[in-house]
Amino acid sequence: MAETPVEAVTYLQEISKQDNWQHQLRITYTDNPVSWRLMPINSGDSAEEIVFTIQGFIAEKTLPPVLHLPLQLENQPALLTQQVTITGLNTAPFERAVSAILDLFPVLYRQFPDGQFDPLIIKRCPITDGRMLTFSNRYFTRRKDGPALEAIDFPADIDPLGILKARISTSIIHTQENEVEYYMRLTNSEGLPTFQKTSPQTFRIGDLVQLQFSLVIYQKRTNQFICKPIFYSLASINQEFANRLVLKQVMGSMGPTSPKRAAIRPKRKVGYEVTDTASPADKRVRFDGEMDLDKNKVDNNEEDGRIHTLTGFKNMSINQ
Repeated sequence: MAETPVEAVTYLQEISKQDNWQHQLRITYTDNPVSWRLMPINSGDSAEEIVFTIQGFIAEKTLPPVLHLPLQLENQPALLTQQVTITGLNTAPFERAVSAILDLFPVLYRQFPDGQFDPLIIKRCPITDGRMLTFSNRYFTRRKDGPALEAIDFPADIDPLGILKARISTSIIHTQENEVEYYMRLTNSEGLPTFQKTSPQTFRIGDLVQLQFSLVIYQKRTNQFICKPIFYSLASINQEFANRLVLKQVMGSMGPTSPKRAAIRPKRKVGYEVTDTASPADKRVRFDGEMDLDKNKVDNNEEDGRIHTLTGFKNMSINQ
């Protein structure tokens, strides 16, 4: 098999098929923000870090908009985080991608003092026992960790009430490093996938999504080093299973038919213009079709099994 070079945008499902791909990258210290980043070994003086892509089903999420602050973080806004956990429902491409990340760690920990590199924690799905990956990104950067970083405003669909804006201070700011872009995959008139920006609140447990993320290494106050998957974009690829899950719950909760009465309907103007589309060739949003449900048809029994599993995720979310 011909080797696929590790480039600035790398698909885990593809790169994981070849041996020793982990040795095609280098670890580079950056001071804005203070961290260690992975870059292609053949990138020379380029400072472009590697962005990995992966697909999976949303199992857990803590996504914007921010409408209130958790009580335990009222006085610690620097720790506020947007987060999503995905699983592959035991699909081979996802499990292979997780293994690829784990295979990278023996290379990483040898670059730091012995015994001071914390392992990556891989959660197990309580329903399928398959592996899950959690990706996060904080809303703020400490000024001391990125003195040259420029502060930017929070988008309205992230901070509609100004709760986050009110927490900006002399010690923390919101920067490009804290930005996560949200997309919806559509199909154009030629049948090709395109991406349009969307609101983060449109995502649901059970959605098939594609993430772009980097593996970033930080030094903790305890002098331990930790590697975190930091995500920078989240794209909805397929909402079919989540929609069927909701429809199944709605149909199951319907009671006896009630007598019809005149409906009171408010007037409104509706309509929209499609803007901010992104081609799959765009480096910020790339399409990885290997796990895509449109190309991996499943039989009815397997679909019913996935719906049952996703219903379990939904119930877990409600009970938490």
